[in-house]
Amino acid sequence: METVTEIIAFSHGGSRRLWHPFSAKFGPCCNVICSESMHQSVDLVDTFQMMFTTNNHNPELLEQRNSRMVRRLLFGNNPMKVECSVSFKTEGNEYVLRRCLIESHSVEIKISKVGTNIVYSENDAISVLEKLHKPRSCNTGPLMKREGTIFKPFNDHSRKTLSILANNWVKQIGFGGSRFDIDYDGRWSVITKQDNSKPRRQLLATKIQMNSFLLLISNLAQAVMKKRTYGRSSPYFFAFNSNLLTLDETLAVVDLVKKVSNEENIQVILAMNATPELASMINGIQCPPTSLYND
Repeated sequence: METVTEIIAFSHGGSRRLWHPFSAKFGPCCNVICSESMHQSVDLVDTFQMMFTTNNHNPELLEQRNSRMVRRLLFGNNPMKVECSVSFKTEGNEYVLRRCLIESHSVEIKISKVGTNIVYSENDAISVLEKLHKPRSCNTGPLMKREGTIFKPFNDHSRKTLSILANNWVKQIGFGGSRFDIDYDGRWSVITKQDNSKPRRQLLATKIQMNSFLLLISNLAQAVMKKRTYGRSSPYFFAFNSNLLTLDETLAVVDLVKKVSNEENIQVILAMNATPELASMINGIQCPPTSLYND
């Protein structure tokens, strides 16, 4: 099986709340995409994830009748298709993946091998995707997923190393009031210092903004451990909600992700909400503002 080692470029013609066209080229380590809102960042990560999903290809739905007969066909007579493209490298080849999406469904797909005349279409293209070690996308949410989805510790040493990595980074950012703990089944929790006599473990259910930061740290630690353990790593596409963090805290988080991705040679694409001023400070790739389309 080939492993996707680098995402070169990503584009789409307008997807859900990020409804205007977007395209970007990426470097081999950390890349930051800045949007106007967290909703747009989440949609960006979701769209990217759908590009590499293999169980969402349903072209037959275009011909399926709507059971409620509100429209003749399920998606109407002229469904709005979103055209998306991802260029990526594996250990020995370069590919361009193109898909047409309607909502969360793929209705057209092609994979071209750069430098050759080889083109895979439809089910053949899905078969190619199924044989790839694909990039990982991790979105934010109101609750932290207890189970680690990137790397599960297989012994006490790997479990402790994960915890040390994540807790050291949390302290560097200045959030020493909470620390991670990982059990022997790979489930993450947080110990708070609200009650020093009885530290309590809790899911991150208080503030979505804090959840996003701690979830990013836990995912980054898992990505590092996976690279150190297996010697290879696919790219990661993370979402990060900067609301309610101070400017200094946000800059510290971004600097940490950049430093870790460079030192560990891991490609991280970080989608976050940011003002134009913040985007320029972190050298981020800016999504076009919606004001451009309102005139």
